[in-house]
Amino acid sequence: MAEGDVRAELLAAGERVFAARGYAKATVDDVIRSSGTSRASFYRYFTGKEQLYEELSRACGREMRDAIGAFGALGSPPGRAEITELLLEYQSLNDRYGGVIRAWTELTSPAESPLRDRSVAAVRAMFQHTADALVHTERRGTGSHDLATRAALLFLLVERSSFYVSSRVSRIEPRRLTPTLATLVERAYFPGPS
Repeated sequence: MAEGDVRAELLAAGERVFAARGYAKATVDDVIRSSGTSRASFYRYFTGKEQLYEELSRACGREMRDAIGAFGALGSPPGRAEITELLLEYQSLNDRYGGVIRAWTELTSPAESPLRDRSVAAVRAMFQHTADALVHTERRGTGSHDLATRAALLFLLVERSSFYVSSRVSRIEPRRLTPTLATLVERAYFPGPS
């Protein structure tokens, strides 16, 4: 394997292992086995699972910000087809980074976790990016509910439903989630004139 391929495979293996075992139970040996590489290869690129997680977390965060930014760039009000397309893209992102997202969730709970602050910051940043995107898609007369709360609820609705369907915790077929979710988002966030 070429140098870049080894590193890419280690990142992909880290994602798979975090998705399957969770951050706390995942080990460097699990990542090495999943990648089909060696301990020397792993430590050539990463100092440990924390650094692997941080790199995956940064990549996931960038892609999530881009996806949320695309939502904010929609016309006002966006059509259901536009919302559906963005939700499909987000579902694909969740398929790739489900392990990192699971780790964010796990690491926000235990106060003793060394990565807790970074994980909490990542989740809060996603809430803020969603609020920023909503400002651009707001339509007059959509209600006076607190924007930060509406943004957090939107992010959680899309993120958690996508996560549970992607990780197969739910029995819902992923193709069936998106049209229903698009309808909910459209009706809750972009209602027609009263």
